[in-house]
Amino acid sequence: MNQNSVEVRTQSRVLFVDMDSYFARCEQQANYWLRHRPVGVCVYTGKYGCVISLSKEAKAKGLKAGMRLNDAMAVCPDLVPVESNPTRYREYHTKIINVLLQYSKDVVAKSIDEAIINLNNYNHLDPVAVAKKIKRDILEKVGDWLTCSVGIAPNAFLAKLGSVRGKKLDGLMLITPQNIDEILAPLKWAICPVLAPI
Repeated sequence: MNQNSVEVRTQSRVLFVDMDSYFARCEQQANYWLRHRPVGVCVYTGKYGCVISLSKEAKAKGLKAGMRLNDAMAVCPDLVPVESNPTRYREYHTKIINVLLQYSKDVVAKSIDEAIINLNNYNHLDPVAVAKKIKRDILEKVGDWLTCSVGIAPNAFLAKLGSVRGKKLDGLMLITPQNIDEILAPLKWAICPVLAPI
């Protein structure tokens, strides 16, 4: 996908797939007994180790990624610290990308838990239907604990925004020229300082 293209596109045919609480969910996927429990993935599980990923149960307790483990445990004594397993996360990543490639050959992995899918050359496909199928396929073919949010928009930047906003809307948001003002209006300039007025 040429992300430097200056071509103006108005059709919403770019999907941004963002896995939810990825490292923590991978651990819950691999270990049934971690499910429904507050999990914190740490590079180092010593007292001052940094929590790099939290399960939704841990986030619900008020924990934030980047906290030291001792501070996180003070807030949530039942937090289950788990040492990170990069090999496991890469294995799931590969399976997820393979799912995405079933819908388009134009897939760009942005990070281990994010990817862009360009459907501009696949006019016969309905982007919303594809997004729903991707969410279902990941659950069925990769892991029943691995959920994602998908944003759909005319470009990757807005699709990423849609994936973030979509986490509050059943994991799916479609941004079009017709609703973009409504979606951008509540955002604060601090979220995107590059666009802030001088």
